[in-house]
Amino acid sequence: MRQVEVLLVEQSWAVKWSDSENVLAYYRNQTEAEQIARQLARREGAEVRIHGRDGRLVDRHSYAR
Repeated sequence: MRQVEVLLVEQSWAVKWSDSENVLAYYRNQTEAEQIARQLARREGAEVRIHGRDGRLVDRHSYAR
């Protein structure tokens, strides 16, 4: 199952696929980044992995088909 990640990159929250180095988009706050990541995961049947400010995994949601 593909995974979309929400993580802090410098001072912005990033949304990216876990199997890619490329960031899809940057957001000012974590809530906005999470909303976009969940929409993407629902559409693609993927899992969302949310990381805290320290980089550790804090939450995850699966939207498998």
